[in-house]
Amino acid sequence: MPSKKPPKVTLRYSGVYDHALYLLTEKHSALDHDYFMRRKVEALEGVQRLQREVLPRLKSYLENLQSLLGVSWESREVIGYILPYSHRPGAVESFSDPLTLFLKHWEGERLFSFSAERLLEHLVYEFCRIVQGPLLKTAYYKELALRLRERSPQVISHVLTYAMFRKVANEEEWRREVSLKTQTAHKLALDWVQREGAGKLIEEAKSYLIKKKRSKSL
Repeated sequence: MPSKKPPKVTLRYSGVYDHALYLLTEKHSALDHDYFMRRKVEALEGVQRLQREVLPRLKSYLENLQSLLGVSWESREVIGYILPYSHRPGAVESFSDPLTLFLKHWEGERLFSFSAERLLEHLVYEFCRIVQGPLLKTAYYKELALRLRERSPQVISHVLTYAMFRKVANEEEWRREVSLKTQTAHKLALDWVQREGAGKLIEEAKSYLIKKKRSKSL
């Protein structure tokens, strides 16, 4: 049910979800019980750390995100799944559906822990995507792709997300985000934000929501 208040963010570990990702990644069904027990312990410790060091700081970002687009949150509660690290090197650091956050990242064959600041930035970035839910019911993304002459759906999906992140993040957070994103789709999306301007991209997106609201009132 839509809500004008920032959603409650509940963090948890799910063994079923972790197993499912493992099977998708590893392509076989051999499961190591001790491996998953270690992951569970590490994830639950991470949940406690995030509840203590990250969630109290997240609320103000969520309030700012909502005001940027002028929308209500589609859910009163968002469940976030916490995992210690991806099952193999090279996987993503977080994603929004379902909201998933990894506590460590691979560099080659070695694992390194994310700082509390970087984990907060990952959450903020994914909520920049989540708050765009109402735009999925408009022609915004299709027409943005046509206007920018950008064929990659991956790039288009990140453009507004980075524009919003640019507006709610401080300068240090923004510089770190730009410097650490090396994937092609992310870099191209960041280039579009630099060229178009974050404010312009956000106002364009808002215009689609205003049109949608007006059409419903007719």
